[in-house]
Amino acid sequence: MRDSHFSQTFVRRPVLALVVSLVIALLGLASIRFLNIAQYPATASSVITINTPYPGANAELVRGFITVPLEQAIASADGIEFLTSISAQNISTINARLQLNYDVNDATAQILARINQVRNLLPEDSEDPVLAVNRGENTMLSAGYVNFFSAEGRSYRVIPQVQPNARITPEQLTRYHVRTGSGELVPLATIVRLRRTVEPRALARFEQLNAATLSGVLAPGVTLGEAVTTLRDVAERTLPADYSIDWQGESRQFVQEGGALMVAFAIAVALMY
Repeated sequence: MRDSHFSQTFVRRPVLALVVSLVIALLGLASIRFLNIAQYPATASSVITINTPYPGANAELVRGFITVPLEQAIASADGIEFLTSISAQNISTINARLQLNYDVNDATAQILARINQVRNLLPEDSEDPVLAVNRGENTMLSAGYVNFFSAEGRSYRVIPQVQPNARITPEQLTRYHVRTGSGELVPLATIVRLRRTVEPRALARFEQLNAATLSGVLAPGVTLGEAVTTLRDVAERTLPADYSIDWQGESRQFVQEGGALMVAFAIAVALMY
């Protein structure tokens, strides 16, 4: 078989072939630090949770007055891969997923600085945002705690709450007494009316957008790539055209690094031929 002109060039010029080989070897050594991370590596990926109680507010109010302003501020901090949030009754919870191996202390300091910048924009009745502490406070009717006390070397929560037999039905709420401007105690029934309505208990968000989260476990014999492809196909057939999908956890890493792997494979083929 007749050799190509390209191959004959390196046969006639062995020094050139040696130089090209050395260049390829050096490029390979330099690219080691850009290789994809193997599955289950020894890495540090942290999540910073910001809880902001807003007693008496429903999920819509919490999202509009607490979650959205805080998300917009926190998103500008360095080292954040993505944000997720839950706006529920009485409390906003924002989770900031940090980039792999990013300094959690540095990220915490930046997030605190961003929160302080917008703290005066939050409602006066809302409490200060708390990092990495899960607390939601709603006195009388919930199990929220307002303080701690110590006894015999142990710490206990202080939970102010109405007796269970006094909060069985909605009508019992109207019997609670409140103090008027003149100092007189009157039942709630004299100033409010109760009506039944429907509203979401929680509003999930991903990257500052309304979102619904679906989680699943791989069936025996099914690879992560097959599961991702199946879910993507189902989403394309089912979801409206203006909807988009994204990934979390190991699936997100697989999707992101899968594209990088194809690029690296194409470059390797180009260098070989």
